[in-house]
Amino acid sequence: MDSETTMSSGDDTIQLQVTVAYFSMEILISVVALLGNSLVLVAYARSLRLQTVTNFFIVSLAIADLLVGLLGVPFALLTAEGLPHNFHACLIMLTFLLCLCATSTFSLIGVTVDRFIAVTYPLQYHSIVTKKRALVTILGSWVLAGIVGFLPVIGWNQGEPDKPQCIFVDVIDMNYMGFNCLVVIILPFTVMLVMYGFIYKAIRTQLRRIGPTCTGGTSSNPSSVVRGTAMASSNARRKRRFSAYKRDVKAVKSVGVIIVIFAICWFPLSIINLRTALCPSCIGPSLTIYDVFIVLSHANSAINPLIYAYGKDFRTAYKRTICKLFPWCTRMCHISPGPNTTIGAVAMGVSMHYGSGGENSLTNDGY
Repeated sequence: MDSETTMSSGDDTIQLQVTVAYFSMEILISVVALLGNSLVLVAYARSLRLQTVTNFFIVSLAIADLLVGLLGVPFALLTAEGLPHNFHACLIMLTFLLCLCATSTFSLIGVTVDRFIAVTYPLQYHSIVTKKRALVTILGSWVLAGIVGFLPVIGWNQGEPDKPQCIFVDVIDMNYMGFNCLVVIILPFTVMLVMYGFIYKAIRTQLRRIGPTCTGGTSSNPSSVVRGTAMASSNARRKRRFSAYKRDVKAVKSVGVIIVIFAICWFPLSIINLRTALCPSCIGPSLTIYDVFIVLSHANSAINPLIYAYGKDFRTAYKRTICKLFPWCTRMCHISPGPNTTIGAVAMGVSMHYGSGGENSLTNDGY
């Protein structure tokens, strides 16, 4: 065997190892995304405490992530093998993940706007953010995501390739990918960062305004006692508002984590696509690097359910759902069996981190 044959054999072996690793990671991500987001949806459906306006957007995000595991990843695996050979079927499969990415981004914008209103206009929250408006917003985001994601299907593509195989760069117009990156990733992320700047500014202002004060001692003078009682009542109210606002801060931080993770998972692939659109003659990354970034973008759908568990109510609902489906793990979950152990009977505690908006904010002093 000559040196060229040996080198070719070695390259084939490395490529096979990369392909096996890529397929294995994608299958793992698909399974985790399916299980994790199914748990989110079941927990939401069974828990009255989770059924808040803010969580409408979380559910929308979970549905998009579930579809990534159910259809998006299998489609990506097919196109990795150059399948299907039908041009229009190929277009639909290639743009499906783009549509889901847009849906995820627009859902995150919805959550950010919800938190912005809850923090900056707490007393008007219920009148501004209604269930009907939230549902209309979510429906609109899915329609808009569908329009942006499926533009290649209705014409913005490179045309049918000479060789009947489904390869992303041979089918999708990279000018469209530049447009998609700007509209779906960069512009929305910039808007969310700006809104978070206003949110944290409002939080600092409100915390200084309603921060708890020391009640001080009491006096034997009757008038002093009356003033002291009034002051204690005022301070108690301010403390309740302070506690409610701290819960809003936790909600903002939790949603912020989701947005940061989304950027980490999607920005590398989006930047490569944008660079290719702006500089077609530039040398792109290796196929291995490209596969890593694709896997990273898909991994976002598997990570999100873990981030939701940061909130106490979601974490509790997860445990109760698992213990309901698998009774043998009840003891492990530290939940006593009985009629009162349904998810709807979640014990009262701190507000869930994804917020109940006005229900647990300054609108009613946190109660």
